[in-house]
Amino acid sequence: MQVHPGEVATVCVQRSGFTQSFNSFIYVDLNNDGTPHSGDFRYATLSFPLNQNQVCFDLPIAAVNVAASYDLNIRGTEEVLVVEVTPNNELFCGVFKNNNPANASPSTEGNSDFDFSDRFGNYYTAEELAFNTAGIMCASSGHFLLDFSPDFTPEQANTICRAFEDISLLFNSAHSDIPIRIRKEDLGTGINGAATAFWRADGLFNGCGIESNLVWEHINTDADFDQILAPGYSAGEFRINLTGVQWHTLNLDAGGDFNNPGVGAIATDLYSLALHEIMHILGFSSRITADGSPLNGFYSLWDRQLMGNFPSTTPPISIIVPITNNPECCDAHQYNPAIGIDPGLLNINCNLSNPEAVFYQYGPNPSDRATVFGDYAPGSFNDLTAQTINILSHINRVCNNEPYVMHSSLVQR
Repeated sequence: MQVHPGEVATVCVQRSGFTQSFNSFIYVDLNNDGTPHSGDFRYATLSFPLNQNQVCFDLPIAAVNVAASYDLNIRGTEEVLVVEVTPNNELFCGVFKNNNPANASPSTEGNSDFDFSDRFGNYYTAEELAFNTAGIMCASSGHFLLDFSPDFTPEQANTICRAFEDISLLFNSAHSDIPIRIRKEDLGTGINGAATAFWRADGLFNGCGIESNLVWEHINTDADFDQILAPGYSAGEFRINLTGVQWHTLNLDAGGDFNNPGVGAIATDLYSLALHEIMHILGFSSRITADGSPLNGFYSLWDRQLMGNFPSTTPPISIIVPITNNPECCDAHQYNPAIGIDPGLLNINCNLSNPEAVFYQYGPNPSDRATVFGDYAPGSFNDLTAQTINILSHINRVCNNEPYVMHSSLVQR
C-alpha cells in the first residue's frame, strides 16, 4: 500500500466463499509499532454485516516518508501488510517561455515606447499584451481588473479573484482597474504557475539603471494611465499550468472562508498559488543575470533590497551598487565588485554562516531578514540566468520560522 504523509489509509479485509445469517466479528492487530502508521493505532474490531464478506478499518499515517512491514493478525491468521509512504510531490514556480522568437530584442519599427519586457527577459509589443475586457469574470478583485482566458472554471476564477482582492487590502492607492491577464498554459511537468509584471524595455519613461514595472507605476504614481501608461494593454500576467495539476478552490473548503480548507492529498491550493504569483507581479522579482549584469539592461526595485554578508561578521552589503559619475545614466547600477562571485553560484543558506549567503533585509536586526532561496535542482531551467533570477526572486520557507508564501515551491495539499 502506498500513501502520502499525514493521510489516513483504508485497509480492507476480504472473506472469500463464506456467508452466514448473522453478524460476525474479527479482531485485527498490528504486531509492529511505530512509523509510518501513527502510534495511537493499536487494534481494530471489525464486524461483518449480514451476507457481507468485506470490512475495512482506518490506519492513520504519520508525517514521515518511510516504509514498513507489519504482521497483521486476523483471528490467529497472520498476514503481512506493507505500508510505503511516498513524499508529497512539490510543484515549483516557473518561467514564461519566449513563444515568439522574433521578440529577441526591442522593435526597431515605430515608437519604441511600446516595447515591453517581462521578468524573464522576453520582449513584447503592445499588440501582444492586448487586454480583453470580455474575459473579466470577477465580481470584485480589489485594485485589479482581471482578464481570464475562457478555459477557467467559475470556481477557479473566483478563487484567483479573491486572492487579488485580499492582497489589495495591504496597500493604499488612488488607482484601480490595474489590468492583469490570467491564462492557462502547458508550463511543463513539475511547474504550477508563473507570473510577471511588464517593464518598458527602453526605460524611456522611468529613466535607466533601476526600473519600476507597470503595476508599480499604476499603484504609486499619478500618471494618466489610459492616455500614457496602459492604453489597452496589460500591466502583468499570471499563468497556471493547464495540465497535470489538480486545483483546490475556495468553494471546496468544508468550513468556508479558510476555516477548514480540507485540501486533498494530491491537490494544489489555488489560492496559495495565486498569492505567491501576485507577489511576483507586485515586484518580488530579480533581474540579476548569471554574470551579474542587468537583464534587458536594467535591474528591478527588488534587486536594490538584496543584501549579503561577505564575510558574515561584517555588516550586510548591497548586491548591486550605484555607478558613480555616469554621465549617460544618473541611476546606473552594477553588480557589487566587492562581492566578486558569480550570482549563479551563490550558496544560499538560512543561518547566514556562509559568506556567500544572500538575503532580503527588511529590518535592522538579523531576525528581520528573510533568506533569498530558490529550491531548484541544478539544470531546472534552460539557462543559468533563468535559474539565477528565480533563486533571487524567492524566499526560504523556514528561515526564522516564518512560513513564507514566497518560497519557490508549493507542496501539493
